[in-house]
Amino acid sequence: MESKKITKVRKATDLTPKELNVLRSTSKLSDKEIKQWHEVFDKDSFVKLYKELHPQHDEAASKALIDSIDTDHDGSINFNEFLFFTAANARSCSLDERLNVMFDLWDVTDDGQIDQNELAHLISAMYDRARIKDRQGENNPH
Repeated sequence: MESKKITKVRKATDLTPKELNVLRSTSKLSDKEIKQWHEVFDKDSFVKLYKELHPQHDEAASKALIDSIDTDHDGSINFNEFLFFTAANARSCSLDERLNVMFDLWDVTDDGQIDQNELAHLISAMYDRARIKDRQGENNPH
C-alpha cells in the first residue's frame, strides 16, 4: 500500500503558535490582544500604531518603512509581511527563533520542508522586492 503525503494547507491569515510566540515576546502583548489585532490587521492600523509608537518620525520615514515592509509592492501590508518584518527585527528573540518564524512563513504546507513551489514563491517575492521583472530563462523562479 502506497502512503500519501498529507499536508496542511496554510492560509496567509492563519496565526501559528511560533508566530504568536514571536509577537508575544517582541510586543509584550497578551495572546488575546495579538489575536484581536491579527483579526483586524491592515495597513491603516499598522500606520496608526507606528505613528503612536514613533511620533518623532515624519511622513517620509513612515512611507519608507511601509515600502520596505510591503514586499510584494501591492500598496498594502498583509499580516505575513508585518510578521516577517517583526521577526527579522525582533532583538529580544534569538536568531534561531527569528529564522524559524521566517521559515514557517514560507513552509505553507507545514511539512517542515521548503518544496520547489514554496521556494519558487520565495524567489518570486525576492524578485518583487528587488523590482526584478524579467523572470525568463535563468531568472525563472522554478
